[in-house]
Parts: sequence; C-alpha cells; structure tokens
Amino acid sequence: MLYGVDRIEKISVPEYDDIDINDAIEYDQIHRCFQNLEKANNIWTEEQLKEYSEKSKKLIALANRFFNNLNDENILDNYEKIESDFYCKSFWIIFDNLTLYLKISPNVFDKLLHNRQTMMEYILAHKNISQKYGEIIRKFFLEALNSVHIELLLRIYEQGYTKTDPLYLPKELNTQDINDYIESYIDSDNPELHCLAGIAQMSRSIKPLCISDATRLKARRKHGEMQDIIFSQNTISENECETSIVFSETQIEEKIKKEDEKNRIFSYGKKWLEETLDYPSLLNNFIYIFDFVDFLEMRSSHTFKEVESKFVLDNISRSQSSRIYPWNLSFISKNELAEIQMEAYYNFLLEHNIRYEDVLEWAFTKYLQKEFGCSEMRLSMPSENSTILEKCFSICSTFESAVKQFTLFVKYKEIDFDLLEIMSAPTLLKDVPSLLDRKYVYGKGADFDSIKNMLFSNQSTLCLACHAFDEKRVNNNFIELIKFNNIFLKDFDDCWQKILHQLADLDLLSINNIGLLKPGNPWKIIIVRDLFQNDVISYWHYPKESYPFFEELAEKEYLEFENTLLSRPEVHYFNYILNDKEFDNGPKLRNRYIHGNQNGVKDERLHQESYNMFLRIMTILIIKINDDFCLNEKIKKETR
Repeated sequence: MLYGVDRIEKISVPEYDDIDINDAIEYDQIHRCFQNLEKANNIWTEEQLKEYSEKSKKLIALANRFFNNLNDENILDNYEKIESDFYCKSFWIIFDNLTLYLKISPNVFDKLLHNRQTMMEYILAHKNISQKYGEIIRKFFLEALNSVHIELLLRIYEQGYTKTDPLYLPKELNTQDINDYIESYIDSDNPELHCLAGIAQMSRSIKPLCISDATRLKARRKHGEMQDIIFSQNTISENECETSIVFSETQIEEKIKKEDEKNRIFSYGKKWLEETLDYPSLLNNFIYIFDFVDFLEMRSSHTFKEVESKFVLDNISRSQSSRIYPWNLSFISKNELAEIQMEAYYNFLLEHNIRYEDVLEWAFTKYLQKEFGCSEMRLSMPSENSTILEKCFSICSTFESAVKQFTLFVKYKEIDFDLLEIMSAPTLLKDVPSLLDRKYVYGKGADFDSIKNMLFSNQSTLCLACHAFDEKRVNNNFIELIKFNNIFLKDFDDCWQKILHQLADLDLLSINNIGLLKPGNPWKIIIVRDLFQNDVISYWHYPKESYPFFEELAEKEYLEFENTLLSRPEVHYFNYILNDKEFDNGPKLRNRYIHGNQNGVKDERLHQESYNMFLRIMTILIIKINDDFCLNEKIKKETR
C-alpha cells in the first residue's frame, strides 16, 4: 500500500512508445492501489487527490492499451521480458480481467504455460482461463509428476471446507485422472513427506478429489516408511529419548527432570504427593507439578507451538493443509509425557484409595458452587465397575454436559436443566463464553505477524542482517542482539532503516541521537514476545500498569480481544482431540464414542489411552473454568 502511495506521487506519465510490459503491469498495480487508498484517504489534500486521480487514470489507460495490443504474434516475446514472479502473477490477473483468453490461441497459451516463469496456481486461480484452455491444462498437469501439483490438489481439497482463495480445475481433468496421478506420485522415487501426509488425510469426498481408501492407506504407509528412514539416518535426541516417570521415596523436591541422549526421566517426590491428597491440592498438582498449564497465565501446555519447531524434520514431514493439525517433535514429546503423567498419577491415587473421577465430579458439582456461587452442576462421572469402553462412552457425554452447563451459567447466571435437556446440538468449543470481558489477547493482521517475527525470530531477515555486528555472539533474536551489542541505524541499508524507524514509531525500538538501537518500551516488548512464543495472552493475568500498552496496540489494530473460556490454540487442540470440525488427523474421540463408531475395535489398551485423554481434557477444562471464576472475583474486588 505504501508503495502505491509513493509511486502515484512521484511517477510521471510517459509516452506509450516508451513503456514495456513491466511498466504496464506496474501501472495496473498503482491504479489498483490508488483506488483502494482513495476510498479512505486522509493523507492528501483535495487538490492532490484530484491530481493523482487523473494521473492514475492516464496510467491505467496506458496499461490497458498495451495489454489489448497483445496477440499471438507478440505475447510470447513480451512475456519473456517479465522481470519477477510477482509481476508474472499480476500478468495472469490482467490476462483474465481483460479477457485476453478470447484472442490468444490454444497453441500460444500452451507455450506460455511451459514458460519457466508460469506457475500452475497462477492459471488455476482464474476460472475463465481454466475453462477456456481445459485440455491443454490437463495435458500439462498430467505430464509433470511433481509435488507442486500435488500441493495444488491438496489446496483444492482443503477449499472444500474453507471456501477461500479458490483454484479451478478444468472439467477435462477428471476424477480418474486425479486418482491415477496421485497413485503415480505415491509410487514415485522421492515423494514429499508433507504431501503424503496430506493425501493420507483426504478422508472427505470432495469432487473431483474422491480418492479411494486404498490410495489413502498407500500414502499413509509410504509416509511411515520414509519417516522411519529419515529417523534412522538422523540423530534427533528429543525423538530418540525414552520418557519415563518415577515416584521417588527419598526425593525431597517436588519434581526433578533428568535427561541424557537416551533417557528423559521425570522424578516426583512421593512424600510431597502423599501430603497433597486433599482434592484442591490434588488438582493444583496438575498445574504446578505436572505442568498441564503454565501457572502464569493458565494456558494449556499441550497445544502445538510453531516456535518449538527445532528440527528440519518438523517442517518437511507435516502437511501444510489447514485441515491437518500441525505437529512437531516437541508437540509429540509433551503430549506423550502428559499421557504418561495422567496414567501414572491416576494409578498412584488408586493406591491411596482415591478415584480421580470422584475428584473431578467434586470440582464441577461442589467446589464451584461453594467457592464462587455457581449453580450446582449435575454431572455423573463413570462408575468404578464400568468397563473401560463404557467409561469412554460415559465421560464423553459428561464432558459435553459440563461445557453446556457452564455456557448456560455464563449466559443466564443459572443452569436451567429443562433448557439443557432440549439442547440437542453440541456446543461449539469456540463459542463457550467467559465470565470476563477481554479474556484473551491476540495479534491481529499480517503487519503484526511481520513485526513479531522480525523482532523475535532468530531466522528473521532483520535478525540475520545484523549478525555481523553480534560481538557477544548472542545469536538469538533481533531484540537480544541490539540489547547486548552496539548496533547502529547506519549499519543497515535504506530499506531496513525505514522499517526500523517504523518500529521506533511504535516504541518497540529506541534510536538515540547517534543512531544507537536498543529495545523500546519494556511492556510492549513483553507483550509482543509473549504473543510470538504463545500466540495468545490471558489479559487479566497481566499487571494493571501494562493495560495502557495493550490499549495503544489495539487502537493501532495490532491486537484484538476475545471473551471465550478457551483460547484459540486450546479450541484447536480440543477439536483435534475430540472431533473433525477443524482437522482430519486427530483421534476424534467424540466421534468414536458419542456415536458408537468403534469399527469393531476390541483393543482395551486403545480404549484406555482414549480414556486417559478424556481425563486430561476434563482436567484442563476444570482448570480453565476455575481460572475464569478466580479472575472474575479478582476483578470484582478491584472495582469495588
């Protein structure tokens, strides 16, 4: 947007004979940018706006004249002169808008399609082009067996859910073509792991991508085989470590972590655990001992975090589809630990004559009422004598009932059980409200994403640009680099200096009178770092003195607030565990048990693992609800 502002102010209108295809594309871009700015423009005077509007019209007239003069004889030579991928993408937008497909012959289009600059997604983004040259596109698509085309098919599969950024396959590329193409790709020598993962998860029948179960199974097996090979060829300690839990008779400390290349041992003091067998302390142990949430902001610790991706395998082996819940080795590791913790502590409590189900039932039905005046919930946890399969059926319904009852209490300050009885549809986890306004804070928009990555990613271009000045070899992120080193504005090229000044305007950087760079406002740095690391902030857990800085960043539309019980990462994680509303690669526990979709599964160990996951999400749910009530009480006291 700023580029368009600068250009419309500075550019001169040339003679037609002096422009080439790159100029024509640029004029089209400037015109589009100017039109968008003109709708909400407050940076120009009325005279300037009139002047630039006239200039914009002259530039787009030149561009349209140039493109309308393209034909079979001259388009190939002009296309070769396009200077960048961005301009190439813009060319096809113009090609579609000006209906050049009505005058360019199929033979010439075929040559354009084979040009090294042309990407298939540029073509498939335009329905008219895809329909006009369907047979040529089909032939080109099928003759090149590669991951790029598979990724396009996965995007088309995904848009069956998202309805965003559509791609259009020509009707000539039929279902059999696509199935044969995918089969050939799976059988090829070097398929990409993330593509195989995406194919394996294509479980919905979205035309024309109705691939067979056998094809999906083949992709899953090939993915597993290739992953095993990669694991065997790489020494990744976090993956190779065996995780175990010990309850120590002699240990004084509450918890100790011991780790080497082969083992990761979490040792918990038995004396401490035996002294905290009352129900409130027992639940607190999941916070402070087993780290089910971070105790600073009560965010679930088990969710996926991109910043925890440390190994190459984290990126190459997972699908990029939004229908696939993302994972990395850290995510796998911490969820494996959580499963072991849940099972081990459950059995530890049984040895002390405590059924953890009784603890959860007490927390929902007695504790919330006594401590916070919540209407008494009615929940029935699985009975002691139930089979493990019956327990899974029961706790699945209990979880849904708890979510619905809390939702009713927040909305109406009471739980109407007659209303609850007729609520047949499940309550969407993203819609479960909080007692609080502004419960969570999120970064907003691409600009904020760019800012947080520039400041805190050790792979950001800005960070890498100043490693030459890293005297103390901190090698962490840009904020750490300027904190511990004397780095000056003059050390950067003009384009970077402009960005650094923008960061200084936001008070995220400090630039003194000699150009020395240092971190800016401490609270803003803390806020942006927290969002970079965790994707969400629990607003009311922050001190009062930080609130004005949240407000300032929100006013600039870098932050936004929501008042839900669960944060977005927690909703994604719960949906991944419970259902297929968002993701196709989760265990889908709700679907498995609420509908009785057992598919003949008789493996008790599988049901036990499912039950442990149910207990875990029930535990996180009560922690989140308790935190909601505690913060609500805190705010009430502060406003009295």
